[in-house]
Amino acid sequence: MYQAASVVTQSLFYFAPEPCAWCGGIGIVGGSSCPTCNGPGYVLASQPGLQCAGCDGSGRSRRRSDSVGERCVICGGSGWLTRNQG
Repeated sequence: MYQAASVVTQSLFYFAPEPCAWCGGIGIVGGSSCPTCNGPGYVLASQPGLQCAGCDGSGRSRRRSDSVGERCVICGGSGWLTRNQG
């Protein structure tokens, strides 16, 4: 008697460091650690890297109702989309 083997497919997601848009890859904003990347100047983004369409990769909100300098609500200021956002 043969039993059917169950096949499990698993999606592999690859992440690589991409420059943080909020701090410009420096890791510091206004003399403090960047609130988006927490200091290293990069964020891990799923690959291939997809720039956020909500801010065109700038990390800054472009809605008129937002104050100047507010982080994008879609990417959180990183400028990149994660697999869950894309």
